[in-house]
Amino acid sequence: MRRSVVVLLGATVLSVGVAQIANAADMPTKAPAYAPAPVYNWTGFYGGLNAGGSWGQATNSYNFVTAAGVVGAITNDSSNPNGFIGGGQLGYNWQVNSWVFGLETDIQGSTQSGSSTGAGVLTTCGAGCSVSATDKVTWFGTTRGRIGFASGSWLAYATGGLAYGGVKSNGAESAPVISTTVFPITGGSTTRTGWTLGAGVEAAITGKWTWKIEYLFMDLGTTNFAVPIPPGTPFAAGNITQSMHVTDSIVRAGVNYRFGG
Repeated sequence: MRRSVVVLLGATVLSVGVAQIANAADMPTKAPAYAPAPVYNWTGFYGGLNAGGSWGQATNSYNFVTAAGVVGAITNDSSNPNGFIGGGQLGYNWQVNSWVFGLETDIQGSTQSGSSTGAGVLTTCGAGCSVSATDKVTWFGTTRGRIGFASGSWLAYATGGLAYGGVKSNGAESAPVISTTVFPITGGSTTRTGWTLGAGVEAAITGKWTWKIEYLFMDLGTTNFAVPIPPGTPFAAGNITQSMHVTDSIVRAGVNYRFGG
């Protein structure tokens, strides 16, 4: 009798265990927790290098100013100082949701140079007179605000602010009614300040490295040079003045390394 009870109890325990194992096998497996992809963060300091091209325009006006202050027009002309540019930039970004605000400064070396020739006014320069000039932008820099919209690891932005740079000009006059000699009459070099506006696109390469391409329009304002009239020119005592207005269109590509974010 006792043996029958033990056998019955064992069979009952075994059947309950098998049923529990079967139920556990039918339960759905728990899915692993979802880990969202990290959000790209533009906040922080960055620095980098850039290179590109610049296509400028220098509009010149030359005048003869007598010792008594009487002004006589000599000629007007314009040149296109074009060339290669290259330099570096530093900046800081601050991201709020999808909006990115920043400040950037850069410095550029420039090979920009352009030449022009303008026919002289008969009454002030003589028959067949002309003035030739070579205009250059030797370097420039900008300090700009940036505002952009980020989508993932891409950033489109507008930018604008202060521009500054070195401009240089050398002018010479040909006056065949006086001499076959070409006379240097005006020119000089100076540092100018102005303004710039532009836009660009920046995107991640890998890790904290990004690439960018950017367009800027720059206006360095008007530069005025004045030199005493050299001996042998068809002018009386006084000065030759040159007024030169320089603008520039800049396209450049670069890379940045972000120190924050």
